[in-house]
Amino acid sequence: MGSTGAREQGDRACGEGGTRFGSWILLRRLGAGGMSEVFLARPADPARAGERVALKRLLPELAQIPDFVEMFERETRVASRLTHANVVLLRDSGIVDGRCYIATEYVEGLDCWKTSRRLSRLGKVLDVARVVHIVTETLAGLDHIHTLRGDDGRPMGIVHRDISPSNVLLSRAGAVKLGDFGLALLPGEEAETKRRRRLRGKIRFLSPEQIAGAPIDARSDLFAVGVLMAELLLGRSPFRGDTDLAVLSSIRDVRLHMSEAFDKDVPAKLRRILLASLSREPSERPPDARSMRADLLDFAQRTGLSPAAAALAETVEGLLRPGDVGDAEVLRHTLTPLEDQPVVPREPTVTEQTRSVPT
Repeated sequence: MGSTGAREQGDRACGEGGTRFGSWILLRRLGAGGMSEVFLARPADPARAGERVALKRLLPELAQIPDFVEMFERETRVASRLTHANVVLLRDSGIVDGRCYIATEYVEGLDCWKTSRRLSRLGKVLDVARVVHIVTETLAGLDHIHTLRGDDGRPMGIVHRDISPSNVLLSRAGAVKLGDFGLALLPGEEAETKRRRRLRGKIRFLSPEQIAGAPIDARSDLFAVGVLMAELLLGRSPFRGDTDLAVLSSIRDVRLHMSEAFDKDVPAKLRRILLASLSREPSERPPDARSMRADLLDFAQRTGLSPAAAALAETVEGLLRPGDVGDAEVLRHTLTPLEDQPVVPREPTVTEQTRSVPT
C-alpha cells in the first residue's frame, strides 16, 4: 500500500518528543472519528525534522476489517494521482504494525467549518468576495479530480462524495485545499458498484439523487458545493429539519430556506449561480466544475470583486486559537471558554459524519 509499502514496527515513546510510528514521529492528535485518528507528524529522519504532515491512521479495532482497509486503500489510490494546488497532496502511505496510514501535506490554518463556527459566535459571516474565492478555488481542485484520467487515458469518473466545510481547508496564507478522499466513488471498481445504493457522506451535503438511490456523477458534487456556498453566505444550512429524516426529505425535494438577507445582500447573478447548483435535477445544474467556476469568475470580474486570498488569510489569522497550529499539545481548559459552547450551524457529530444511511 502506498509509497512505503512496508509493515513497520508500531508506536513507541521517542526521546526527541512525540511518539514513534514507523518512519514518523506523531507530535499531537489533530482529530478523531469513527474510523480513524489524525495526527500532526514529522519524519523520524533528523535531516527532515522541519517537515510536517497530517497522518491519518486506521483505528486498531478496525485494522482487520476488510471494508475499512479497502476504504483506506481506495483513498490512497485516488490521492496518489492528484497533483493540484487546490488539493491536499499525498506524502506517504503504508502499514505499521498492521495499521494502515496515509500521510498528507499539513495545511496550517482552519477548515471552513471552524471558520464559519467562530465567525458565527461574533455574529458575522464571510463576505461575498471571500466566499467566491473559497468556492472558485474548491471548484478548481474538484475539476482536477473529476477530469482525472487513468493509465489507459480514459476519464476515471471519480466523484468526491464528501464535499463539506470540514474537508475544505483554509491556510494562513489564504490558500484553499480540498481534502479527504476516503468516500471517493470509483465507478469501475466492483466493490463500489455493489455498495452504490448505500448513502455515504455527511447528511447535509447529500444530493437528491444520492438520497433517491439513483446513479451519481460529478454533478452530485456540484450540489454539495452549492450547499457549501449557501452555508458560507447564510451562516447556516439552507435545509431545515428536526430529524435526520426530515433533513433528507428537505434535500430530496430541494425545499430551500433562505433568508431576507440572502435576497438583499447577495447579488442577483450570484444567487442564480448558487440556485442553479442546487437544482433538483442534475441536468439543470452546471455541466461540470469548470463551467461553474467560470460563471463565478465572470461574476467576480463584472462586479469588480478584488482577489480575496490576502483577505482570507487575514480572516484565518484573526480566528486562530491556541492549539490550532504548532507542535505543542494544548489542553482544552487553556482555550477560550466559548470553545465549549454549542453554536449554530454545527458540524454533525462523529456518528453523523461516519454512518451510512441505507436506502
